[in-house]
Amino acid sequence: MNTILVVDSEASTFDLFQKHFTGQGFSVHHAATGKEGLKKCLDLSNPLIITEMNLDDMNGLEFIKQAQHLVQDINIVVVTMFGSIENAVEALQLGAIHYLVKPLSTKKIKEITAKIKHTPKKVKTTLDQGLNIVAESQIMREILDNVQRIAQNNANVFITGESGTGKEVIAHTLHYQSLRAKQSYVRINCAAVPETLIESEFFGHEKGSFTGASTLRMGRFELAHEGSLLLDEVTEIPLALQAKLLRVVQEREFERVGGTKSIKVDVRIISTSNRDIVSVLQDKHLREDLYYRLNVVPIHIPPLRERIDDILPLSEHFLKKICQENQIEQKQLTKKAREKLLEYHWPGNVRELANAMERAIVMHPSKEITPDHLMIDSHCMPPKVTLEDIEKNHILEMLQEEKFNRSKTAKALGITVRKLNSKIDEFKIETPE
Repeated sequence: MNTILVVDSEASTFDLFQKHFTGQGFSVHHAATGKEGLKKCLDLSNPLIITEMNLDDMNGLEFIKQAQHLVQDINIVVVTMFGSIENAVEALQLGAIHYLVKPLSTKKIKEITAKIKHTPKKVKTTLDQGLNIVAESQIMREILDNVQRIAQNNANVFITGESGTGKEVIAHTLHYQSLRAKQSYVRINCAAVPETLIESEFFGHEKGSFTGASTLRMGRFELAHEGSLLLDEVTEIPLALQAKLLRVVQEREFERVGGTKSIKVDVRIISTSNRDIVSVLQDKHLREDLYYRLNVVPIHIPPLRERIDDILPLSEHFLKKICQENQIEQKQLTKKAREKLLEYHWPGNVRELANAMERAIVMHPSKEITPDHLMIDSHCMPPKVTLEDIEKNHILEMLQEEKFNRSKTAKALGITVRKLNSKIDEFKIETPE
């Protein structure tokens, strides 16, 4: 925890903290408003936040809530000129690690130093910029080459692929290799936000716009201004909101919920989905006009079973990483364990592989990881099915459905009876005389 963010409209307060903490090796940053502070929460690497309770644009308690919404488990110290027991209790209940009343003496600032030293470092939920993507397969190398080229323009990107393939990692890479890398990278999981709240999450709301809206709140689009916004699982956005989202994508402006003032934003939108897009569009779960606006540049991440060359390098990467994080002596995969990893189908993709490695490391103390340590079942792998198998099974099912009436079966299949007879002979399908 070597970075401190001071959120206070008074420059003198920042100067005081900067003078004290810079001499102790801390990097001290300043934000004059809550809005600026929230943006810097995302830009700085795991900062300790020291915030005034009475900010010019929002209440300090609301700032704490929004900061923790953006960065889980962030450490916050509250200082204020007008202290009250109620505010102190609420701030601490919200997760603040300390509460101080101005004026700030050297003794009080030392209290913050003591808190920093005795507070475990918390992990920032947004990924660090130093991203290391393990990719040995030809197809993933080509994708990463494309990502580098795509990152240099501002076109919207739509990333598809099964759950666990690494769509969010690619989105993160796009941002940090782009010209927007020094600006905010904001993420929203569209599937996890209740339908009644998602509009407020996107666009923010004005104070008093609905029951419970006690203060002004900025939405993700506003927080991502000049940066990148990741719409994770974008196909889960309710249809009622998609028209409003389309307008923002097209015109780059919106109004907060309950507001009338148009707010202009400059945002690069990166969308992801693990669903079959053709089916989603056919079933009218996603507006076509919105999809085409978001899908300017498509990227498809193949499942792990289609990039077998990545399995062992990824396994070694997770072994090393997890052992280091848990301060465990480095472990090795046996030859049989490697074979089992390559034989498995990996329905959960890279995420499942990482979990399998972590289980093996944590549950078994031995220096070597054997097949028995890998809690995966290679027998779950679906059988290899050929096109001939599919065609044969389909013809047999249609024959059974039509009670082996060849004329009706041929009509249902859209082929001639002669062609059907030929296929029955070719596939050696047994039919009643």
